[in-house]
Amino acid sequence: MISLCVAVFASSAALYKPVPLADDELHPIFSMNPDILRAAYARGREAAKSKNGIQKLIDPFDIDIGKVRSPSNVRWQAPRALFRPPFVTLEIKGYQDAREYKDNSEAMASIKAQTDPPTPPENRRIRFFVQLFAWPGINDYTGAILRDARQEDVRDVKFVVLIDGDPARAVHPYVKPTATSEATYDGSVSIPEFNTVSSSSSGTASASGSGGYASGTYNSTSHVTYVTHRTEEYSSYQADYELEFPLYDKNGNPYVTAKTKKLVLKVVRPTGEHTGVWELPQMSKSMPKG
Repeated sequence: MISLCVAVFASSAALYKPVPLADDELHPIFSMNPDILRAAYARGREAAKSKNGIQKLIDPFDIDIGKVRSPSNVRWQAPRALFRPPFVTLEIKGYQDAREYKDNSEAMASIKAQTDPPTPPENRRIRFFVQLFAWPGINDYTGAILRDARQEDVRDVKFVVLIDGDPARAVHPYVKPTATSEATYDGSVSIPEFNTVSSSSSGTASASGSGGYASGTYNSTSHVTYVTHRTEEYSSYQADYELEFPLYDKNGNPYVTAKTKKLVLKVVRPTGEHTGVWELPQMSKSMPKG
């Protein structure tokens, strides 16, 4: 799972209550209101006091964007993506600072620099953190490896955001994405094999008595089935991406407006495509009140 990623603590901050906006105004989830950002940072610091606090906070934004088939005795991680509007970024920053015993001076200076004066529209971004994996292909019945993992599946990747899922409203990355980190993992899986041993016997038998004499032949076969296991080794690959998409078009109009309902992230790989969907009305309920 993405490790830095929140259930909302009612005791630490009130929830954001949106103010009606014109349809063509920027969606409030991208608010740079300094009071909201400071409240988000404080909430992140509070989350550091509990074991899974930060994960609970960012759970609505941190989602699986695909599925993976795993052998029965292991669990392989599915690809994931974290949508990071400004207040979520500050929650994560607050959590990190608290865990590292830092004060809030750096965060407060950053908030001031971004809001006074406000960041120009051409410098505003839609941000995601994406974690991709390439696993071997397996046999659904035995779990045996049928196809090696391919590293190009986490390297030769394209990303696009569809506003409200509409291909006609596609937004492409501000700059060409490159992996911020890569890793290769080696592992093995245990594959069951069923073996059957058969044995046969035959012979003759006779019997005699007061009633006379009798003889005959017999044949018998027995079967014993047992299970052995063989080990298959494999390599898998991981790559992490920090994605930035422009929040405004070249004419200064926001791509994500007050009437936008969802953001759809498409991840196009050589062997397939992943999709992540974030419903903005639901996401907005997690915003702190400034």
